[in-house]
Amino acid sequence: MAKLTEYIVNLIRKQVKEKGIVVWYDPDRSYTDLARSLELSETTVLYYKDSFFRLRKEIDTWMEYLNPDDRPVENYNVPPRLLIYVPSERRDTANALIEVESAGSIMEPGAGVMDRNTQLRVVAESVFRAAAPDQAEKIAKQIDAGALTLTELDNIADEVESGGSSVIKLIFETTAPTEILLRFAASDKYDAAIINKNALSEVKDFLDKISGLPCQQESTPTGVRKALQTHLLLADFLSRFPDNTPPASLSFITIPELPGRIETARNICETWRNRADFSDAYIAAAKAVEQDAGLHEVKFLNSDTLNAFLDAYTFSILEQKLIEYCESMLLIGNTSEAIKIEEKRRISFWAICEPKYQLRWSIIQNAAQVVLLGDSIRTELKKFPKNPAEMIKRYADIQNPWYLVDTCYRRLEHRYALLDLDISGNQETLQEVMTQVRADYTLTLETGIERFSAALEATDFQLDDGLRQDMVFSKIITPLLQKNRKTAYILVDALRFEMGQDLADGLKEEFNISAAKPFAGNLGFNLSVCHCRHTGRDIALFW
Repeated sequence: MAKLTEYIVNLIRKQVKEKGIVVWYDPDRSYTDLARSLELSETTVLYYKDSFFRLRKEIDTWMEYLNPDDRPVENYNVPPRLLIYVPSERRDTANALIEVESAGSIMEPGAGVMDRNTQLRVVAESVFRAAAPDQAEKIAKQIDAGALTLTELDNIADEVESGGSSVIKLIFETTAPTEILLRFAASDKYDAAIINKNALSEVKDFLDKISGLPCQQESTPTGVRKALQTHLLLADFLSRFPDNTPPASLSFITIPELPGRIETARNICETWRNRADFSDAYIAAAKAVEQDAGLHEVKFLNSDTLNAFLDAYTFSILEQKLIEYCESMLLIGNTSEAIKIEEKRRISFWAICEPKYQLRWSIIQNAAQVVLLGDSIRTELKKFPKNPAEMIKRYADIQNPWYLVDTCYRRLEHRYALLDLDISGNQETLQEVMTQVRADYTLTLETGIERFSAALEATDFQLDDGLRQDMVFSKIITPLLQKNRKTAYILVDALRFEMGQDLADGLKEEFNISAAKPFAGNLGFNLSVCHCRHTGRDIALFW
C-alpha cells in the first residue's frame, strides 16, 4: 500500500478499534476515492450521498447498542465497528450526526488530536519528514495551493523512498534520495569513490528507481551523469507544456510518465539552480543539453504556451525567446504585456547569470516606458492650458513629471549602446523596436516644443514667478553662508534638467535633498540644495 494511503488507513483502523464508531469528515474531498475503495476487516463503511436522512436511516440499524443518553449500553458484548464518511465540513451539517459523534470518534482536517487530524498537508508532512526531509516543505506548499492529490503524493512518496544500498549512502554521505541525485548530477566529486567501490551498477539502479532514468548502457560515471543531466533538465522543460504535449519537433524526447518523477526532476533542477555551490555546474549542463537538443531551432513559445513558461528557468533559450516575444509585443503596441513579462523576468536566474539578458530586459523596460510616458504626455498636452510657466512646473512635477520620458530615453540609448549585438541573439526585432521608439520619442519632443512655443507666443514670451539666474546667489547661497553653513555651489551649464535631477538623486544616500525647483525665468535651469547628514555641509546644484 502506498505511503500516505497506508498512513491514513492506519489512523482509521486505530480509531475504529478504540471507539467502534468513527465519523470521518472530508470537506476538501481529498480522500473520496480512498473511502470508496476502503475495505476494513469486520468494519462497515457508510457514505453520505445526497441526504443526511438517508444516511441516518442506514446508521439506525447500528444504534441499538446506545441508551437514551446516546452512550453505549452497559455490558453490551458486541460493540459496532462502523466508519461513516461525509465529504463536507462538520459545521455545515447542522449537527445531523451528533448522536454517533458523541458515541464514537471524529476524524477531520484540523482535529486537535494528531491521530484524528486528516488534513492532507499534515498527513504528507508526517510521511515526507521521514522519507524525504528535503522536499517536505515544498510539497506542503504545493498541497496548500491544491496542486497535488493523494494519488500523486503516494506516487511521489513511493519514488523518493530511499532505495539505495548502504554503499550508495556511504559514498554520498546522505540518505535523502533527491540530495543524492543532485550531488551526482552537479559534481564529479564522488566518481572516484563509485569506481573504487565498484558501485556504478548500484548507482544506475538507484537512478532508475528514483528518477526513471534508463542508463544501463553507460559504462562510466561521466556517461551516467550526462544522461542524468539530460533526463532531469528535459523533464523539467518538457513538463511545462500544456498537457505535457511538446511540439512535434521535440516528440523524440521522452519524459517520465509518473507525475512523482516529473515533480522530482523539477525539485532537483530548482534546487540545483539556487544552490550557490552548484549553480556553475547547472549553467554548464543546461547549455550543453540545450545545444544537444537543438532547442535554439525549435519554435515553442507562443500565446498558448506563454503562461506555462513564465515561471520556467530550465534553459537560457527560454530567456532569449521571452525577450524576443516582448520585443514583438512592443512592435504591435502591446506595451502592457511586455512590461508584465519584463517585471517578472528581469531578476530571473538567467538574467542574473548572463549580463546580456539583464541588459536586454532593461532595454525593454525603458523602451516601454518611453512609449507609455510619451503617449500620456502627448494626450495631456492637447488639453493643457497655454501657460508656459505651468508647463515648466508640470515638466518637473514631483508626481509623475514629464521629464521622466527624457530619463527613460537616455537610459534606453545608453543600454542599447552597451549591448553587443553580435552575441545577443535575434537582432532584427530589437533594431525595429529601437527605430519605432526613437520615432515615438521624437514625436513627443516635437509635440512638446510645438505646444510650448505656442504658449510662449500667447503670453508674449512673459514668464511669471521666475527666479532670474543673477538672483540665485543672493537668494539661495547667501542665506546659507550667513548661517555659517559650509556650502559648495556648483553651476553646470547646458545640463539637461532630468540629468541634473538624476545627479541630485544620486546623492540621496549621504544627503538630504530638497525638492528640485525649476526656474521659469531661466528655462531649463533647476536648483537643489543638498545637506550632508554626516558633515553638516551643503551643496547647491544649479543647472
